[in-house]
Amino acid sequence: MIPNGVIQVRQDICKDCPTPCNPRPDAADRCSSCGIKRWGTWGQCTPEAVAAAPMRGLGDLVAKFAEPIGKIIGLDKSKCGCAKRQDAMNRLLPFTQRQDS
Repeated sequence: MIPNGVIQVRQDICKDCPTPCNPRPDAADRCSSCGIKRWGTWGQCTPEAVAAAPMRGLGDLVAKFAEPIGKIIGLDKSKCGCAKRQDAMNRLLPFTQRQDS
C-alpha cells in the first residue's frame, strides 16, 4: 500500500508533466511507473512480492477482491478514490496480531 501523500505527489507530477502519457499511469498502483522516469515503482513488484504482502486491515481485504473486478470493468483507479478508502478502512478496522502471554 502506497501512503496517500506519495499517491498525491505522483498525481501532481503527472498533472504538471510536459509530455503527458495517454492513459496516465495509475498513481495508486505500487507497480506502475512514469513513462519518462519522473517516478518509479513502490517496493518490489514481482507477483510473488505483491501476493505475499501482509494485509494491514479490512481495506486491504476488500481491495484484494475489488481490484480484479475493477480491471475487468475498466475502472480507472487514479480517479476512483479507492486508495483513500482502502487506507481509511485499514485505519478503522486494522488486523492486529494476537500476542499470547
